[in-house]
Amino acid sequence: MAEDKQETEKTFADLGLCKELVEACENLGWKKPTKIQEEAIPHALQGKDLIGVAATGSGKTGAFVLPTLEALLKDSQERKSVQPFFVCVLSPTRELAIQIAEQFEALGSGIGVKCVVLVGGEDMLQQSIVLAKKRPHIIVGTPGRLADHLSNTKGFSLHALKYLILDEADRLLSMDFEKSLDEILKAIPKNRRTYLFSATMTNKVKKLQRACLRNPVKIEAAFKYSTVDTLEQGFYFMPATLKDCYLVYLLSTKTGATSMIFTRTCRETDFLALVLRKLGLEAIPINGQMSQSNRLGALNKGLDIPSVDVVVNYNIPTNSKDYFHRVGRTARAGRSGLAISLVNQFDIGPFTQIEKHIGDDFKIPKYTVNEDEVLLLAERVTEAKRISRKSINESGNKRTDRLDEEDEEDIEKYLGIKNKKESKKLRRNSIVSTLERFWVLFKAGREEKIMKNRRVEEDNMGSEESGGVSKRQRLDEQFSASGIENPLVPYNDVDDEEEDFERGKTANGGGKVEENRGQVVAAENGEEEEEEEEEDLYGEDNSLEKRKSQFEPREDCPYLDTVNRQVLDFDFEKFCSVSLSNLNVYACLVCGKYYQGRGKKSHAYTHSLEAGHHVYVNLRTEKVYCLPDGYEIIDPSLDDIRHVLNPRFTRDQVKQLDKNRQWSRALDGSDYLPGMVGLNNIKETDFVNVTIQSLMRVTPLRNFFLIPENYQHCKSPLVQRYGELTRKIWHARNFKGQVSPHEFLQAVMKASKKRFRIGQQSDPLEFMAWLLNTLHANLRTSKKNNSIIYECFQGELEVVKEIPNKAITEKKENGDIFTETSRMPFLMLGLDLPPPPLFKDVMEKNIIPQVPLFNILKKFDGETVTEVVRPRVARMKYRVIRLPQYLILHMQRFKKNNFFIEKNPTLVNFPVKNLELKDFIPLPMPKEIERLRSKYDLIANIVHDGKPNEGFYRVFVQRKSEELWYEMQDLHVSETLPQMVALSEAYLQIYEQQQ
Repeated sequence: MAEDKQETEKTFADLGLCKELVEACENLGWKKPTKIQEEAIPHALQGKDLIGVAATGSGKTGAFVLPTLEALLKDSQERKSVQPFFVCVLSPTRELAIQIAEQFEALGSGIGVKCVVLVGGEDMLQQSIVLAKKRPHIIVGTPGRLADHLSNTKGFSLHALKYLILDEADRLLSMDFEKSLDEILKAIPKNRRTYLFSATMTNKVKKLQRACLRNPVKIEAAFKYSTVDTLEQGFYFMPATLKDCYLVYLLSTKTGATSMIFTRTCRETDFLALVLRKLGLEAIPINGQMSQSNRLGALNKGLDIPSVDVVVNYNIPTNSKDYFHRVGRTARAGRSGLAISLVNQFDIGPFTQIEKHIGDDFKIPKYTVNEDEVLLLAERVTEAKRISRKSINESGNKRTDRLDEEDEEDIEKYLGIKNKKESKKLRRNSIVSTLERFWVLFKAGREEKIMKNRRVEEDNMGSEESGGVSKRQRLDEQFSASGIENPLVPYNDVDDEEEDFERGKTANGGGKVEENRGQVVAAENGEEEEEEEEEDLYGEDNSLEKRKSQFEPREDCPYLDTVNRQVLDFDFEKFCSVSLSNLNVYACLVCGKYYQGRGKKSHAYTHSLEAGHHVYVNLRTEKVYCLPDGYEIIDPSLDDIRHVLNPRFTRDQVKQLDKNRQWSRALDGSDYLPGMVGLNNIKETDFVNVTIQSLMRVTPLRNFFLIPENYQHCKSPLVQRYGELTRKIWHARNFKGQVSPHEFLQAVMKASKKRFRIGQQSDPLEFMAWLLNTLHANLRTSKKNNSIIYECFQGELEVVKEIPNKAITEKKENGDIFTETSRMPFLMLGLDLPPPPLFKDVMEKNIIPQVPLFNILKKFDGETVTEVVRPRVARMKYRVIRLPQYLILHMQRFKKNNFFIEKNPTLVNFPVKNLELKDFIPLPMPKEIERLRSKYDLIANIVHDGKPNEGFYRVFVQRKSEELWYEMQDLHVSETLPQMVALSEAYLQIYEQQQ
């Protein structure tokens, strides 16, 4: 029998593949073809259309990659050239498209295949350039983005396409891609080969088959719901209270294996990851509330996460299809795997249905375990759960993402790693994850519909038994008779928008509002209900007048003494600590946590009952309420909280800022100078801190952002967050002596598309240039160049470009040089430092290179020649023709080579006051009524300490009211001497024009 079986097993060479592709399979470790590959590849090589139905992880990607590469190789040999746009593969998700492209490149590396990925979230212009220059043989993309390129990218077409492949066709049709698919099918030739692969054959897939395939060969390597043969399945049966103990015991017995744990909710992933970490296991949470770039679509059907050995169903899915997608994460491409489900007394029904879908006679085996060993873990697990709950509660209002930056970096390294050596180090004991949000919402909607139908059936059955009275009506009668609150009556949440609307109507119409509203109700409900009183949000029968009196503002709240200003921190994003929503958020003034809403079913209301905390402030309207009573508190003692939440400045106060020498005392006892407060370093964000501290010295820019009315027309989150940060830095009534730029950093990450992000060191030069340009773009109005950024920083250069017809080193004759003169604006001036001395001279002779600032400023005198080689060899001459009010100078200390970044240690000798530019730069004469202002004073000096790509940034700034200098590095603020400023290794400087 063994010999017969060995004779029937085929190799990739037996399928008719060429030598190059067989070797590529061997290099990837593919020893023999899978069932779907063995059946599909021979038909594909004969030029037939295919329909493949296969289980997840059965190797269906290789089933269409190999024959298309074989066809591409033969076509190139016949033509003696490779035809571009030979194959097009459509995928439902960007991550799956990237994986398919990697398969093409890995298998086609020996024949020089060029592949490009066209997916959303990337720059279309860059993709268009790649299509034009690279002329790829294989295009892998999502239908939406490919349709966009066919419509908008000039010169791009698929009229010569030979192969169209639809992968995961059932998902393509379930994600509203029908319109894009129709556009693509119209744009490609009909005499093509088409391969359609799907996990299930739905009615939509069958319609697509009839529309785009010709006499296809159907290959079924799996039933509708099935698992691969190499997957071992089992379950543990346990009490629900011991589920966590069984999970920890299971993971401890699988030491060295990589596990993926599926839960039902996003909150469970975070909590379970914390518990496992407390117990010494490395766990990474992945859930649908993470951004797309961070979770990398790891749970999308068909995505191959490397080296998953064990899949654990922490919660049994109510949908059998979800179970097969979960367990399909392991035992992929011929590897073995283990899937274990944790079943308790409440999971028997769904688990039995899963067994029926696998097979009528199939039973998932039950695993036994020594319960005494599991119970030994109970105390440790309970303590870990207690600590994890406490940690989540304490950090509720400070966590703005579902996982911190370390987790994001771990996930990126784990799932996107290219270095094999690093991938071995990054193996994780467990990856806690959940279904992607689409499946969660779909399942929740379906379950809600099922429950609704059941309630209707039960009501109908009850009404038949009780003579036409439904179960719902009987419950209502019982509750109304007993005076107990009816849980079936929905509650209305209250927010400030509704209350403001009601008050506005009352203010406009006086007593007529109540009368008119009563008439409307009577018109709708009949004359007999004219005097019926409406139900308020507390479930009591109160008239509108009674409800209004109940919420009348009060000044005698008995809970004002419970307000704890020490815990209040408004520097973080305003998210509810429970729901993570940013709508209608309140801050508890007793514990400092954020909660959503104040209605009877809201999180703030629940917290007031559970914790006994009664005073809350609305973070948008700044109104203070007492819960659960619900009335507004009017008390002058709360004004300081409102001022810290949203600092305010009058125009007169703004004018006096540079004259104020008075120190302020924070609530924590620290003394600080307004405008000279430290900024928290949130994981290598010192480059942001020094930039902000420098720009705070630019008086017109600061004054502009201190008055929100100046930019109320701009809805950009970056502009709004920068204004809030400016007001907090200069506020004289802070609760603490430092400010956290957390909300501003979140806006920066979003606006820069994570070019600048928390946890990644960047250059303050690049950040300042990006920030000023972005603020200018957001603030400018219809008038050209009209923004505060333009008024403060923009100067103008005259540029003379000499382009030789011959090389610069050759002898020049008349007519050999082409001269071009132009004008260009500038935001900052880059100054070239002289070459650094040799390392030997620095070490042995103790040479400290120095250069006067005036020497390197001669670059802009209009006579000094600067030779450039990109984009073309040229000789450039620069001359300043208009000076800005604030001049930014950049000392080009860092030089990027092919292998490393070199830092130039040359000291620049610069004056702290009275930098006269006209002595070194020939400036144009001003108009008669104007005066030449060419003198500048230094106001900010950014310094880099340490090696390139390492070290840290600090800044020296001047306080104008006292003309004193301060050194600032994150939270550290100290007074210093002007001589220390002049001796520093200047990197970025801001000079103010003397008026």
